[in-house]
Amino acid sequence: MIGHRKVACLAGIVAALLGMTLPAAAQAAAGTVLFALGRVEIERAGESLPAQRGTAVEVGDTVSTGPTGLAQLRLKDGTLLALKSGSRLTVEDFHLPARAEPAAAAPTVRAAGDVAGPGGRSVLRLLRPSAPLRVSTEGRRSLPPELRDVPLGRRRTLAKGSDSRVLGLLAQDPDPTVIRNLLHNPRIREPDVVRLASARPAHVSALREIGSHVRWARRPPVRVALARNPYAPVPLALQMQNGLSLHELREIEHDPTLHLDVRRHAVRRLALRAPRAE
Repeated sequence: MIGHRKVACLAGIVAALLGMTLPAAAQAAAGTVLFALGRVEIERAGESLPAQRGTAVEVGDTVSTGPTGLAQLRLKDGTLLALKSGSRLTVEDFHLPARAEPAAAAPTVRAAGDVAGPGGRSVLRLLRPSAPLRVSTEGRRSLPPELRDVPLGRRRTLAKGSDSRVLGLLAQDPDPTVIRNLLHNPRIREPDVVRLASARPAHVSALREIGSHVRWARRPPVRVALARNPYAPVPLALQMQNGLSLHELREIEHDPTLHLDVRRHAVRRLALRAPRAE
């Protein structure tokens, strides 16, 4: 359960979300933006500011997320607040109780309950540090900073969305399902897939998803990108050589970054396609 001190810190924020009014406090920093994905803005003194990692959140600020936006705030006492898409949160009051010390940063969080907005719709989830709960962070180091704190399930859902900036970030995700959802997304175009297939370094799982996709694996530019990517598994790179032009095979033959078996396979294909002497 959240302790009495923490409840005091959250009171102003929760009351603002529910439409209640608390006494105004002197403008002061209440916390910072831990991450912001998609359209996230802070309204301050009549101005709208883009929210990004490290942006201060002050008393009197209103944080809003767009239709595909997602944000997480860390308050000064260590409390984490995760805003869902389409949320609007006004910090009317925030203060640390006497002798309260900021909670130590923790690598894991636990849901402490949902706060219902108008109509009973859950628009804000309250999170708090929780030492007993362990969450795997495998693969997160390879994610862009904007995605490292976004849950895997949420990333998989965002991969089906329409925000081009978010889709570009998700192209660096190591999760095969995220990549699969991206490849099935009708907003993804061939140049996007070619960039993903050409990425260096690249996640093997992502390259395999592209190589097995019914639509994209048949596109010549995508096949060339996979065949020439030194991070592609050898069997996949050999398979992608089918149908390549003589010029493309020669480029593979002379590419020192590629696996020796991949280059030798290109040589054999060139020999089979060379015109026979009369």
